[in-house]
Amino acid sequence: MAADDYLYHVTYYGRLGNIARSGLVPGRARSIGAPSLDSHARGRVFYTDPEGVFFWHSKAEEHAEANSDDVLEDELIPVVLRVDLNAFEDDSLEEDEIGSEDARADAWLVDYEMPPEEIEVFDGSSWIPVEDFDSIDPATAIFTEVELSSDDDEPVDLHYFKDRSPLMPPEVDPRR
Repeated sequence: MAADDYLYHVTYYGRLGNIARSGLVPGRARSIGAPSLDSHARGRVFYTDPEGVFFWHSKAEEHAEANSDDVLEDELIPVVLRVDLNAFEDDSLEEDEIGSEDARADAWLVDYEMPPEEIEVFDGSSWIPVEDFDSIDPATAIFTEVELSSDDDEPVDLHYFKDRSPLMPPEVDPRR
């Protein structure tokens, strides 16, 4: 299937356990976006067309860096999920005008859960069922720099996102 046969959802590695058990559920905490969007997000799950994945992945990285001293330990490594268009209920996709404007790509929302058996996650080389997420190594998306702590000269691992995350599917990455 082509990338256009799917809708995509960007989230964090640390959320994959819940998604593998329960699917994408409206009303769960959002990964990305300002608190001013809470009322817009309440009770919804957001998806994007292939052209929007890179934007949302980049936003997830920015959010993780701004809210964590250790993105690896906090499991704030962005991952990409996809759902076949046929899994959506007929005429249930509502255009997310705010998301579409932000990403400059069509964004969609639904008010129902997507079961885990309909969800795949990109593991760095292929799409796998979300239930198999624990085979993914989130550390592949970062590089680690060791510095000495100024307080006690103990080594401290500093994690930075790679310019090109291997967890970004090549078919939706405009740089490839």
